[in-house]
Amino acid sequence: MGTAYFSVYCPHSLFIPMDSTPDNETFQILEEKIQQTVALVQTLREQNANLTAQLKTIAASAGVTSKQKEDFEAALAKAHKQTEQAKTEAEQARGEAKKLQKDVDQLQTERKQVRSRVEKILNQIDQLAGQ
Repeated sequence: MGTAYFSVYCPHSLFIPMDSTPDNETFQILEEKIQQTVALVQTLREQNANLTAQLKTIAASAGVTSKQKEDFEAALAKAHKQTEQAKTEAEQARGEAKKLQKDVDQLQTERKQVRSRVEKILNQIDQLAGQ
């Protein structure tokens, strides 16, 4: 009979020529390639398990980061609200200060008028006293 070829998938393909009656060396090569393939599958499974564990760790970290982000956004919103409230209060205080300044100006004007009237009355009293 002719020569038959048998291939085993490995990182490096290997064609093993087989006669109609395989010899011991051919089986040894085939056995080595199967052991290498089994080792490769085992290594890939371990790497997959490690990557899955890393992914879970990263996902858990992202959850914490997401929680921290939510907390930060809540604190930022609170600070923004407090800032707006402070601006409103400051605007009200400015309005009150303007009103108070207007009142002070009005009172000073009235004071000047009263003072002027009192001086006129005192002058009239002095004139009556001098007569």
